[in-house]
Amino acid sequence: MSNKDSFTSGMTTKHSFTSGMTTKDSFTSGMTTKYSFTSGMTTKDSFTSGMTTKDSFTSGMTTKDSFTSGMTTKEND
Repeated sequence: MSNKDSFTSGMTTKHSFTSGMTTKDSFTSGMTTKYSFTSGMTTKDSFTSGMTTKDSFTSGMTTKDSFTSGMTTKEND
């Protein structure tokens, strides 16, 4: 795994990362995440403070979503 995340103070994460994954997420203070990522996934999401997510992403998926503060998602892609 190669990790390129930028995390700020106060953030907690619940990511499950597997081998070969690279991430380019930018997370801000106070964010919590509940993503389950699988091998080979790359993400380009930009998340803002206070957001919680419940997305389930599978291998090979790329995302370019921009989410704003307070949004919750429950999609299974």
